[in-house]
Amino acid sequence: RLSSMATSRLHGCVDRLYPTFGFIRGEDGLSYFFLPSALERASPYTFTDLTERTAVEFHAAFNQDRGGWRAVGIRVLNGSGQHQSGTLRHA
Repeated sequence: RLSSMATSRLHGCVDRLYPTFGFIRGEDGLSYFFLPSALERASPYTFTDLTERTAVEFHAAFNQDRGGWRAVGIRVLNGSGQHQSGTLRHA
């Protein structure tokens, strides 16, 4: 159960990726867990397009059941990469 969603968007970079989830290091220094479904639906990017150090913005939501922060509404930032052949290429 998610609660306490931040109203302003945070910035960060994908820090670690695993086959079915990942972590974003926020500009605040915190680590935010995320699932593939947390990417914005209108995004041209999919979870498999992400690489470590991909710049993103997101909302933070506290997961009461697990006691940790999650990233939701994740958007890949313009200039952090270009969608080419299914991969993000960093500028």
